[in-house]
Amino acid sequence: MSLTTFNRFEKKYIVSESIFKNLLNDFKPYLEKDDHLDFFSYYTIYNIYYDTDADEIIKYSVSKPEFKQKLRIRGYSGNKKDDLVYLELKKKLHGYVNKRRTLISK
Repeated sequence: MSLTTFNRFEKKYIVSESIFKNLLNDFKPYLEKDDHLDFFSYYTIYNIYYDTDADEIIKYSVSKPEFKQKLRIRGYSGNKKDDLVYLELKKKLHGYVNKRRTLISK
C-alpha cells in the first residue's frame, strides 16, 4: 500500500464571478490540465466523509477550531471502472493542511 502525504497552507476566499474570471485568466499560463479530465474538460469529485452517529466531527469542524481532522474516501468521476479512489486523512492546524492518502480499490 502506497501512502502519499501533502502539506500546504490553505486560505479560502469568497469572490465575485467577475473577479474569479479575472483570476482564472491571470493564472491560465501557469495551470495544467490533470489526468482526470475527460472529453468535456471537467470532472466530478466524489467524497464520503466519516463521522459519528451524532455528527460530532462536522459540528466541531464548523466551530472553527485551531485543529481539526477529517477522514474521507475521495473518487474522481465515479462511474468508470478505472477511476481512482483514495482513503484520505486530512488534518488542519492554524491554516496549515496535512493530507495523507492511499489508493484503494473500488
